[in-house]
Amino acid sequence: MSIQTSFSDFPAVAFAGLLADGDDHRIYPMVNRDSASMPWGAAVAFKPSAATSDQDATLPANSSDIVAGILVMSQAYDRTYSLAGGGTGGELDSTGLVAGAMLNILREGVVWATCEDGCTAGSSRLWVRYDVGHKGVCRASDAGGSSSIDCTKQGQWLTTATAGNLAKLAVNFLAKP
Repeated sequence: MSIQTSFSDFPAVAFAGLLADGDDHRIYPMVNRDSASMPWGAAVAFKPSAATSDQDATLPANSSDIVAGILVMSQAYDRTYSLAGGGTGGELDSTGLVAGAMLNILREGVVWATCEDGCTAGSSRLWVRYDVGHKGVCRASDAGGSSSIDCTKQGQWLTTATAGNLAKLAVNFLAKP
């Protein structure tokens, strides 16, 4: 095990998937039924086919997927126990939560998320990418080329950020898209 020998005088204000305030929020439990790990702050969708329950989630893969919410960070995840691995693989890897892991999905509330293309407080709305290499990535505009899901009625950026940086995102995935 390595030992931390240096500390920053200017730690990050937040990280993707961190709940942004103490206001009311709705978090639903889901299960990663994707073949890939899911990073904190990613948008996840209800599994579109062959779902075993309403709690099955995948990363968005096409324009007809229904976004369930944003994956939020929790200290409850265990590196040694996994529903998928039968207690051998752990729920976390270097990307996020592995296939089969339980997920905490923010359906309504405010979360820190990375905005791929940059956003402006109050006027930028949410778009979610579904193309390969960008599944679940949050944006403030349509990525074009039929690679984004319109979530403009369900999400609004509350702070300004340049491309690839964190901003506060208010979401309500209980509202009709």
